[in-house]
Amino acid sequence: MLPPALQDAADIWLVGPMARPPLPHDLRAKKMPQVAIDGGGQVADAPCLWLGDGDSGFPPAGVDAHLKPTQDMTDIEFALEFLRGGNWRRLHLSGFTHGRADHALANIGAVVAEMKNRPRFEQAVFYGDDGAAVQRVFAAGAQSFRHEGLFSVFTLAEAFVSISGACAYPAHRLLLPPLSGRGVSNVASGEVRVSADVPLVVMFAYED
Repeated sequence: MLPPALQDAADIWLVGPMARPPLPHDLRAKKMPQVAIDGGGQVADAPCLWLGDGDSGFPPAGVDAHLKPTQDMTDIEFALEFLRGGNWRRLHLSGFTHGRADHALANIGAVVAEMKNRPRFEQAVFYGDDGAAVQRVFAAGAQSFRHEGLFSVFTLAEAFVSISGACAYPAHRLLLPPLSGRGVSNVASGEVRVSADVPLVVMFAYED
């Protein structure tokens, strides 16, 4: 049974094992309930739950803690399975990649798999240390986001993808093979709308 703060929340913030203090102010200001994942327990402000295997951290004192039962699942897979009973629709994730492409791909794969099994799972947003969104994973259907600058769109399965709104390269039913380069290096200048009949991955680039 999930803690009450998580059971009915629409948005949940997962503070992952590679999170670095301090947590971004903009995310903290949203007052989302926090779940600490392994080493994230030493960074999260006030987590209401800790999940992990203890290889990179330990549960904060007084926080409900659950150990991962097997090493055959990743931290994010364990978290998604444990949180499955809640009513949340969006996940916000800090400290899960830290620049590692292998972690990013594994995390995206876990989210896409969960979206196929959980119809109300609308979106997962992965953030960098500065609180800027670096990846958004959208459930199948029509979605939108706001951004200024470069973005790229990917799918993990072949699909027709439409892109419209404030972007340099709109597309109507563009056929994207899995992880194709056909959707890379678009430019956003405000709200962009995307749609597909499979989950979409949008990755962002920022000027140095």
